[in-house]
Amino acid sequence: MNNREEIKKNIIKPMVYCFKTVAKVRPSLFVLYIIDMIMKFASTSLGLLMPKFILDEIVLIVKEGTDKHLNLVILYVIMHLGISGLMNLVNAYTLNIKSWMQVELDLELEVRLTSKSVSMSYEYTEDPKFLDKLQAARDGISWYSGGVVGMLNQYYNLISNIVVCLGVNILLIFTCPVLILIQAAGIAIEAYFNYRINSIELEAFSKLSTANRLFGYFFWDLSRPEHGKDIRLYESKKMMADKADEFVDGMCNIWSGTSKRTRRNQYGSNFFNTLKSVGSYLYVGVKALMGLYTIGNIQMLISACNQVYESVKTVAFSIQEIVKKGNYFNKYLDFLEIESDMKFGDKLLEGRNHTIEFKHVYFKYPRSEEYVLKDINITLNQGEHLSVVGLNGAGKTTFIKLLCRLYDVTEGEILLDGCNINLYSESEYRKLISVIFQDFQILAFSLRENIALTEIKNTDENRIVEVLKRTGLYEDAMSLKCGLDTNLTKQYDRQGTQLSGGQSQKVAICRALYKDAGVVILDEPTAALDPVAEYEIYRQFEDLVGGKTAVYISHRLSSCQFCDKIAVFSEGTIKEYGTHAELVKLENGIYAEMFMEQAKYYNDCGIGKENPVMA
Repeated sequence: MNNREEIKKNIIKPMVYCFKTVAKVRPSLFVLYIIDMIMKFASTSLGLLMPKFILDEIVLIVKEGTDKHLNLVILYVIMHLGISGLMNLVNAYTLNIKSWMQVELDLELEVRLTSKSVSMSYEYTEDPKFLDKLQAARDGISWYSGGVVGMLNQYYNLISNIVVCLGVNILLIFTCPVLILIQAAGIAIEAYFNYRINSIELEAFSKLSTANRLFGYFFWDLSRPEHGKDIRLYESKKMMADKADEFVDGMCNIWSGTSKRTRRNQYGSNFFNTLKSVGSYLYVGVKALMGLYTIGNIQMLISACNQVYESVKTVAFSIQEIVKKGNYFNKYLDFLEIESDMKFGDKLLEGRNHTIEFKHVYFKYPRSEEYVLKDINITLNQGEHLSVVGLNGAGKTTFIKLLCRLYDVTEGEILLDGCNINLYSESEYRKLISVIFQDFQILAFSLRENIALTEIKNTDENRIVEVLKRTGLYEDAMSLKCGLDTNLTKQYDRQGTQLSGGQSQKVAICRALYKDAGVVILDEPTAALDPVAEYEIYRQFEDLVGGKTAVYISHRLSSCQFCDKIAVFSEGTIKEYGTHAELVKLENGIYAEMFMEQAKYYNDCGIGKENPVMA
């Protein structure tokens, strides 16, 4: 990358994004920076001139002993204290306002990052490289760059110190121009060492994305309540601690190596900074001994030298920090620019009756050479209930993921009403399907919001009550302290409630029914229910989904009797297809063997006769 491209990427691009974000979210922040700049210039001028005036008047008091000079000293001191106090109040006020504005802007960046991540193709959520980029983006807008305000602070430091430096240099040009050359030499050397330090830190950052993601998993994700039972009952605390130590050691090694390399450059910077200071003091001291400067002038020149040095140093430092922080911030911008590989059309759904057809569908996961599904051919007609069965790893859930278009097929095509599903708009196709996966999530929101998955003002309470009654959860819901507005889980609300596994499962079913989509997909929806409760769900299956198309995955084959067709998956393809009555009679059939094994288990337990789940 040449210098022009680097300037455009690491300076201009982040700056434009930050300015646009502030202009949209909190434009008054620009006013605060202008006020800060005025205060900084005024404070610098006051710090240089007032001590000179005061010292010169004190010297005249010693020489002449007149009240005139004493009165001037008192006036200057009062002015100095008054103006300084006023500026401190203004600075404290602007700092306080900027602090809460920073929180607001940081949240805006997080919202944009989250919105981008959840809108990406589902396949990215299972891609380690994508997850590393997500972590790098999140790190890039945290303390690495400081977010929008962190970047703006560097732009402010650059501009304000250029203004201050120009003002002080004008003073030195007319009083002692040699000092400008001494400061310039020291600053150039220090900028070189600082450049090397920044390069080392950027190199370390590129190694930390994966380490930080793993660190977060062990120290935050594993501390979540749902992991508590397994860790205690299997006495895996030591294993977890050892794993955590391993990744902490890895991060410490990165930081330790970085620290050793930067320390040598810091030593060099400090050494030359000391030489610069010694040279400045010697030059001014010689001039003072020659009687060319008053005590006030000496104080002003030394302060001016320090101010020039600090201002130019800060300018150089700010430029380097802008480039460095811009590198970090660009991890965030690069993530926002990732385009989804999944493309949607603009075709709309027509009518309520739909037919879905898999035609010679093959599929293998990204970064894998092995096909998970091979030559899948099946048609799902409107209102048909299909049961998908098979052993673990047979491809059942992958089949559902393709049906939901979480992945695109590798070969072949899926047709909706005769048209490739890729031609439909995303919102239209998503509108068609309600799905409950076996790893569904209960959110730390109210029961109402967990079912409707929309803002409270947009929920239909009558529909919520209806689906609660249809799933048998209504009485449980009404017994909660706040009814539909009871928060589920106690993660953020002490008054919240923790649902049982079966209740959570029914909430997930309510969620699918509330959506009222034409196709209902249930991937192991009764896994947390006991056999009797499961049977009740199966028995009400027709009523629950009504005339909707339904696809049902279960390891308990009792569900198959309530379905029109059964697809038996094995070795990545559909080995058997038909009704329960047809498949159970197939000699040496996969379904018949699975069914008889389960029926034998229920009969041996004495359940089969009393509760004919398998009959």
